[in-house]
Amino acid sequence: MSQVQKEPEVVQKAPKSCPTTWTLEELHAHLQAAVSLELCTIPLYLYAMYSIELTGHRGKEAHCTLLEVVVQEMIHLGLAGNILTALGGRPRVYGEAFTPKYPSELLYEGVLMTLAPADKHQLKAFAEIERPAEMGAAHSFDIPEPPNDRKAVQYLSIGEFYKAVMEGMNQLNNSGSLTFDKNSTGKQWTGKELHHKNPECTDAPTRSTIPELAPITDYETAIRKLNLIIDEGEGRGLTDTGKGAEPTESSHYDRFKKLSDYPELNVYPLVSNPRTSLFKDLEDTKYSEHCYPYSYLLLTLEAGWTYEGPGDINSGGIGPNLHNLMTEVMGPIAKVLVRQKLKNFQKNAAPPFNLYTFNLHSSPKAEIKALIEEAISRYSYPAEDKEQFEKALKGVGDLHDIKLDGIQ
Repeated sequence: MSQVQKEPEVVQKAPKSCPTTWTLEELHAHLQAAVSLELCTIPLYLYAMYSIELTGHRGKEAHCTLLEVVVQEMIHLGLAGNILTALGGRPRVYGEAFTPKYPSELLYEGVLMTLAPADKHQLKAFAEIERPAEMGAAHSFDIPEPPNDRKAVQYLSIGEFYKAVMEGMNQLNNSGSLTFDKNSTGKQWTGKELHHKNPECTDAPTRSTIPELAPITDYETAIRKLNLIIDEGEGRGLTDTGKGAEPTESSHYDRFKKLSDYPELNVYPLVSNPRTSLFKDLEDTKYSEHCYPYSYLLLTLEAGWTYEGPGDINSGGIGPNLHNLMTEVMGPIAKVLVRQKLKNFQKNAAPPFNLYTFNLHSSPKAEIKALIEEAISRYSYPAEDKEQFEKALKGVGDLHDIKLDGIQ
């Protein structure tokens, strides 16, 4: 049976051009688009990372490179959401209108985003996603001058979009219309919730905290963090970081360019753009086992901005959920899926990144736990796969539950 491909979708309606007059509402809309923009690459890179067979040095190096990029994209997502929260907005990532779908076109770039294994073609596509709009351009901390012609100009790149966001913040700040809520710092994500370590990346430095992800309290900090997002992605200012900029390591573009120049990696032959609905009644694979924790990851992110913060007692201290979901739940389940051969598609299964909407009156943690327990009892898996499911089940046990009625 051939793979079913859908027409590319455009990810969420978002501002297409620089407004002729900046308002706080326009800035909120742009920052929500930034949140969506940073979110949509995370499943791409996770999927590619899961697809790599960890045999030999190159496979492990590519795996660890992708992991580090994923962590940085999570930082960028957190920063964009923190800025929006500091300015009185509400970041959204959980729900049909906000969760990315694949295949789709990347906002402001038109690059097709496809969930596919980490072959040379896909790695080149990643480099294209992260390619600087202007190679060797001056550092973006210098706020761009507004054009003389105030007609709306359509964004042609992510770099142009972020420059416009900084221009809008600059104009509103100069007019006294930009107010940062210092009481919102407790509702913002910080680096201590995103620490990570991976047994496959023993040579990579592990971090107990990530200082780049910090609460936003003023205009200068917001501009500096927006520059960090641009620099780590496109790589501008790596040798001359300019006033107020933060030092960055190799850009995502540089890293993907390097990986794409390597000989082909050994990857699992995964089905592209998997969707749970596509395999319903056709395969024994329980794709929901991965959709549920991924959706709970999005729910956790949004809950952190919606309650009184990631560590608030009302949200059960949900900060540790990010690390536990990605490392202890999603990772083990993905390891099982990529090794499982499909009967009807002549491919291996793959982790889907579909949205699952939890029941308003349910416990998401209990739903995930029940699903994994069913998988363990219902299907006959090899011992190593059953061990991964049991690891995921233990990871679920460490999660903090979220009250869904608080973020609807």
